Amino acid sequence: MARFFISSLKIEGFRGINNNTDPLEIRFKPDAVNSIHAPNGVGKTSIFEAIYYAIFGTVPRLTDLQATEQPDSYIISQFHSRSKAHIQLVFTPDDGASDIEIVVEYN
Repeated sequence: MARFFISSLKIEGFRGINNNTDPLEIRFKPDAVNSIHAPNGVGKTSIFEAIYYAIFGTVPRLTDLQATEQPDSYIISQFHSRSKAHIQLVFTPDDGASDIEIVVEYN
């Protein structure tokens, strides 16, 4: 049975990631430990939330807020001029089969 590894991630306009027409792109190495480090407040948590959202369609810590308030205001970056979020997640299997791509657009 093949194992799948995240090989790349592109995010635009999701939560704390504001980058109009210039997606944040991260490439992961399947044969190494990958880490993300940066100063506070620049979007590290948003990266992990984007991965979770692309796979499961929700951000668990926001579920209650989205149910009672404006759900778009918690997913789309408030500073993104096109008012949409885009997430592209690519998984690469270890058996040489084709990559699997997940694309999520939230308008």
